[in-house]
Amino acid sequence: MSVFKVNPIDIIDSVVVGTVNQVSREKLVAQAFSSSVADIRALIENERAIITSLCSFWKDSTVTLLIVMEAYRQAIAAKTIEPERPLIVSTVNTKAEAIPMQMFVNYASKRMLEYAKSVGINIQFKLVQPSLNNEFFIRYVGGQKIPATPTRSGDCSVILKVNPNEHFVNSLVESIRHSKKYGNYASSPIISCLGSREKESSRRSKNMERHNLKGKSAEDLMNSMTSQSIGNSKVYNYATIRDWETDDVFLLLSLAGSKPLQRSCYDIPGFLSNFGLLIEIYGNGTSETCEIATGQSGGAGCNGKARYGCSICTIVSKQDKTATNLAKLKRWEVLGVENTLRLRDWLFRISSNMSERALHARAFDPVGYNRVALQPNTLKPKHLDKIVRYACQLTQESIAHSERFKSLVEQGREAEHEGVQCIQNDLTLPPKIKKAFLEMYTEALLNPQNLNYYFSEVHAVLLSFRWSLDGIGAAPFRPLAIWKQIEQGKGWIPYPKLNSEMSDADIGKIQGYEALSEAVMMPVLRDEDAHKHVFDHVSLIDLWTRPLDASDIFDEDMNCSIKRGSDHSANVTAIYDLNISAGKLDGALSTALTVDGVVSLHKPKIKKVLFEGKVVSGKLLELILNTGLENEVDSYCIQKFESLLVSVPDFELNFEMFNNLVGERKLTRSLKYFEKTNLITGYSESARKVPAKINFTQRVSKVNRKKISRGNTRMVFYPLSVDSRYHQAHKQEKEMFKLCFDTHTQKLISMHDKDFLNSDEARENIFISQETVACWKEAGGLDRALELHNDYMHRLIKYRHIRKSNKYDVRKYPGTQAAELLIDRGWCYY
Repeated sequence: MSVFKVNPIDIIDSVVVGTVNQVSREKLVAQAFSSSVADIRALIENERAIITSLCSFWKDSTVTLLIVMEAYRQAIAAKTIEPERPLIVSTVNTKAEAIPMQMFVNYASKRMLEYAKSVGINIQFKLVQPSLNNEFFIRYVGGQKIPATPTRSGDCSVILKVNPNEHFVNSLVESIRHSKKYGNYASSPIISCLGSREKESSRRSKNMERHNLKGKSAEDLMNSMTSQSIGNSKVYNYATIRDWETDDVFLLLSLAGSKPLQRSCYDIPGFLSNFGLLIEIYGNGTSETCEIATGQSGGAGCNGKARYGCSICTIVSKQDKTATNLAKLKRWEVLGVENTLRLRDWLFRISSNMSERALHARAFDPVGYNRVALQPNTLKPKHLDKIVRYACQLTQESIAHSERFKSLVEQGREAEHEGVQCIQNDLTLPPKIKKAFLEMYTEALLNPQNLNYYFSEVHAVLLSFRWSLDGIGAAPFRPLAIWKQIEQGKGWIPYPKLNSEMSDADIGKIQGYEALSEAVMMPVLRDEDAHKHVFDHVSLIDLWTRPLDASDIFDEDMNCSIKRGSDHSANVTAIYDLNISAGKLDGALSTALTVDGVVSLHKPKIKKVLFEGKVVSGKLLELILNTGLENEVDSYCIQKFESLLVSVPDFELNFEMFNNLVGERKLTRSLKYFEKTNLITGYSESARKVPAKINFTQRVSKVNRKKISRGNTRMVFYPLSVDSRYHQAHKQEKEMFKLCFDTHTQKLISMHDKDFLNSDEARENIFISQETVACWKEAGGLDRALELHNDYMHRLIKYRHIRKSNKYDVRKYPGTQAAELLIDRGWCYY
């Protein structure tokens, strides 16, 4: 289907022609749109490809999505592809997005789904979010990460955006491969359509070149696929609008929709009636009014000057111009945009100043007398305390804003809201944009999570666990105590100054890696004797003893809170095939009743067994299988099978849901009391390549014009060994296992098998949820935690004169009691 209307009378009646050049530009952009649609159609029709689009709903990704959806619509209408052909669309919400961005994404995505349904597109859409453990106010507010600055590289985009989206796409691709619903597309290539453009910026252009997107047409893409094995559904990247200018992008947005901003002879279908709201929001982020949004036909919008990202992003610069311009408008200022900007600016200042960091232990040197390396790689506890308090305040303010607006709506007085009045009274907004703006604004305000919703009680519990685990110098359950304080209206503090309110001298110089101090090596051993350390070596781990508690007054055989484990063990891995069939099967391990009938679980067929990575056979194989491994595999498969019965209601359970269990699987378990040892059998004449004896990570340094600039480093030390490198290169040895019955006691803690959790939970080594926190509170955990915090603070303050403490001594590491308390009853899994 062509995108051109061919009736000349319609053209004369409906088009207001400003200049011949403008009409020519519209024609070129419409042709580019039509050409891109044809390319996508060629991919989905000729190659049976499935398209995935990561759409932020901003200018470039929106144009890309319009192209892809139009290609699907035309192909379905022409019956060249099946209506069930999936179109995978995802949007990433980092849980720290700017408010206008969150509002527009929610507004546009709802209407996109409605449009897709109306034209028969099988769209698979998900608003992707980072896992709780990886959210900014968990990962970057503690001992794991520190906010990045313009002078230091940061991996926040990878953690908050790239990884969650890749996980979503990969999991959906896997379901398409194995599900009967998508069985016809199991071998189809997956093509990711990106909004990257060569002319957008030099940095983006380099990224495209690195990912092999530059200059790759749809025909090139198809040719490359014919020469590759596509049976595994490899994902290919395709830059759909790679040659477009910024002006072209904004012009297409002004022409798109059933009621476009600019009347034209070219029909650009879209999921919104017009995209003026998107262009207007871009204008809100700059100090100018967007020309297209005010009805002018020859401009280029804001030319992409508004860059929306995370509201607390510290990589931007000293001045976040987008947030600064937003804060000048009452519609955004009343929702807390300025307060968020104050937090961002303060984060920028403290993360750029090396003197605001605390020394933190993450590594030790086994050769250098087990000395612990203290590095300045986390913010001082006083700053972490404040960050949590500010996040709690912003969240509670957002809840209050939403509740107030809900109250106005219930009374029919929403027009009295300052933000609504600001939009209503804006004379620069055309009526159609104003209508859409008010729809978006009022919809979003009903849900506080569309605002600055950064923290919650679950965040507070998890962060309390992390601080206890990572050695942060704060009272036990400090984040939780702060959350409860702010929730009750207590302990509120003023927001910090904006960078614009301070002089450059007060802000200070942005310090990079060159200002990073060297690690401080803290002694551990009282007597650092070299000979004794080498020939009678004691590992730092061996110096640790399990803390005793009240339960240790009982004898070991009467104490159910501890168990004895072996010091050494060997891993045994069983690789097996698992099958499931419809109907009742004799000898089935388990059966289930689904809406499709009875489903039977076959006994797993063990193909091979690995002992520490090596295939075993003969009597050893028979011994391992008969002494528990075969039963362990059976039990494990039954648990996985029956866990699905518990997690899915009976009326929804069908045969397809069991397909993920089918196929080759593996299970690893440990055999106690086996210690690995190497027996020297001789030396060879030829030398093998071995690592250097001194192989610790050195600090990266660069020499520029005879000036040395120091970079970053991650402390990695090498193990103690008295053998020379020459010995390591020529020795021949045989790996053996001997029995060792050395044991130790350890506390029993609640554990979980990751395979029984959903895929998001299984990726984390710490799992906590709203449900587990609710159970924990019901069992009195919240009261116990706050009591522990308050008692600790009371003792510190009451006896500070006896200890001759100063004000900084309050921030000391109290130990792992908070983590142990949460793990003890299984409210937090680790």
